[in-house]
Amino acid sequence: FKYATLTMVCSWFLLVSCCFMIFSTLVGNPAIYIANKQHEFIAHTQFSNPGSGFSMKPIEPELSSLFKQAPFALMNTTIKPFPWAVSVSPEWLMVLENLYLFFLILLSVYGIRKHPINYAWPLWLLFLIIPFLILTGTVTPVFGALMRYRSPVILIFMISITPFIHPLIKKYIK
Repeated sequence: FKYATLTMVCSWFLLVSCCFMIFSTLVGNPAIYIANKQHEFIAHTQFSNPGSGFSMKPIEPELSSLFKQAPFALMNTTIKPFPWAVSVSPEWLMVLENLYLFFLILLSVYGIRKHPINYAWPLWLLFLIIPFLILTGTVTPVFGALMRYRSPVILIFMISITPFIHPLIKKYIK
């Protein structure tokens, strides 16, 4: 288990480093590119005035600004909108989806404690999901667009936690 986790972490850093180098070669400084995309999206949101838009602090074109914004970006994609802050009805779908995902996370944590397995592969998938959620939450100030952009990641997330939940489901089906 220890070596599988070490291999997973090293391969994740290698993959992220390769992506960063390729991205830097193609478009230049990634921090500038991401900050420009965020500013464009904010400007478009102010122009089109979508019903599910929310305010977002603009980032500076520096990597340190991206790291400072990461917790808020992750919160935007995984926790928000809060039920008491829902302004349009489609946001309720996102609230229900977040509650369902929270339930699946609790169920998988319980499954890990009851039936320990080698979870290097699902963790590797989670390490791929988190940077995408942070990037999406950093750039996108509209819940409707966030819902659309995060949907493939949510599917991968559900697949990655299936090994933790499967023993519990199997137990209750018998």
